[in-house]
Amino acid sequence: MRGLLAVQQADFAVAEVPLLQACSVGLVAGLGREGTVDQDALRLCALALHHAGRVYRRQDRPKDAFHAHLAAHHLRQQHGSLSELWETAVELGLDANVDRRYQEGQEWHRTAIDIAEKTSEEPARKQAVAWSNLAVSYADGGRYGEAVSAARTARDWWRQHDIGAATAAQADLKLGSVLLKQGEALHERGDPNAKAILDEAVKWLGAAHGALQAFGPDYAPDAQLCLEQQDFAHRLLASLGT
Repeated sequence: MRGLLAVQQADFAVAEVPLLQACSVGLVAGLGREGTVDQDALRLCALALHHAGRVYRRQDRPKDAFHAHLAAHHLRQQHGSLSELWETAVELGLDANVDRRYQEGQEWHRTAIDIAEKTSEEPARKQAVAWSNLAVSYADGGRYGEAVSAARTARDWWRQHDIGAATAAQADLKLGSVLLKQGEALHERGDPNAKAILDEAVKWLGAAHGALQAFGPDYAPDAQLCLEQQDFAHRLLASLGT
């Protein structure tokens, strides 16, 4: 499919039209004549809508992305697999979050978590992804306590999925980053709990840095981010006189 190839090549301006054309063809073929339904054609239509939504989000068109993914989700509710349904729920949460509709995004991330509980295909990875996205949404919406709790759960799921993978180390980075945001917010309010939160952020960022270094140059940017965030946390702690 020309649209999918354009997506893979990050040529998003080219991708939109062929993806929508593929969706139209799939819808017409899927509904067929005399009330017949072609499941495969409708799944192809949903796939085209799914990728069109991702193109829209890359083009900073989150509302168009959301509507495309919602249409794909509705099709997949009737004609898709649980894994496909989980995939569009994840995308809908990301679309809403980019559009700063955090509560709606959180609801979709929770939907993805619920679907992951029912699937037998990589359930731990699906849980980890959904909980990670939920943590980001909570943090972006200023709900730092819930963000930290979600990030801890995501870390547990990533370790269950593959404790020796880079994703487990990145989960430590995510947890440290969310703790840093919470600690910064407490620091700004003069909350005495800021020190404990910032100390824990430093711990997880340090653990992530050591682990990520072992995975080589592809993970150097993440390792560098650990150091930068650690430095910021140390400066906040220093300002507390610790």
